[in-house]
Amino acid sequence: MTRPALTNVEFVRQLMEHSAYGGLIQAFVLQALKQYASKVARAEPAELDTPLVSGHAWYGCALEVRSKLALRFDEAQDAARVGGRPAEWDS
Repeated sequence: MTRPALTNVEFVRQLMEHSAYGGLIQAFVLQALKQYASKVARAEPAELDTPLVSGHAWYGCALEVRSKLALRFDEAQDAARVGGRPAEWDS
């Protein structure tokens, strides 16, 4: 009997929660996201065009990920200090 294919969300969750390297995998995945988003954000959107995806949309995804990671790591201490979360974390 074959197992049903995981969705991308299920796969990433499994990757982040079940690793031989424990919680270190989470730092690895977030660092990989940061590096790839930064690389894409340095490109010209038109250079990113493919038959399946608009380069402008791919570029926009990179900017969004880069921005959310910056909020996560740059503002997390301030949010913890005052006992709240930036509203951007919920979007």
